[in-house]
Amino acid sequence: MDHNERVDVEVNRHGVPCGPESGLFASFLGVVARNGLFAPLELNWRKAEFRPYKAKILDLVHTKFRYPPATTKWILKNVNRRWSDHKTKLKSLYYDPELSVEEVLEKPNPTDVIDTHWQTLVNRW
Repeated sequence: MDHNERVDVEVNRHGVPCGPESGLFASFLGVVARNGLFAPLELNWRKAEFRPYKAKILDLVHTKFRYPPATTKWILKNVNRRWSDHKTKLKSLYYDPELSVEEVLEKPNPTDVIDTHWQTLVNRW
């Protein structure tokens, strides 16, 4: 695929991807949701502080895919769910109520998590 080429996403009447490229689209959104530069773990998705990141996510997705405007809401819901799932998975893998925050932070953090995001997230547990 050409660097400037975008993938056309077929959607149903509700704006939900349903064509053969929907798997690629959903997979891409999952990668974006786990990327701390686009979806920081230490912020609250529902607060105003996350708005610039939502715009950044939509801009990135728009550079790679072509979809109708009605799909924008679905994209943000999907990324939010995947972002939340990512945080939940990290907690299930790394949280131990027997350890102090300092002890958890002494362990190597996940390689796909930005250090400052990890520290903030662990401090909230």
